Amino acid sequence: MKEHILISHFKGILIYIEEEYINENQDMMCWLSVKYKEHKAIYNFKGELITGSLPDKQDKLVTAWCILREEEIRAALYVWENDNEILKIDGLR
Repeated sequence: MKEHILISHFKGILIYIEEEYINENQDMMCWLSVKYKEHKAIYNFKGELITGSLPDKQDKLVTAWCILREEEIRAALYVWENDNEILKIDGLR
């Protein structure tokens, strides 16, 4: 089962945490799904691009945001998994 939650948005960029069970043992993988206009990309929580692409400027903004907010991203995931609440994380200004 795949789930996603919107955790931040700024400068036209939408950032979701996504998680998916990857096998019958309930092992889970988590990542950030990022959308900007017609572009889509997947990043890890450290801001490293996994797949897809964004325009160069937006890619740099997402990478910077991840580096600055990694602890908050992990906290948002923890709260979502344990309390079923969604924490929003500030974007870049």
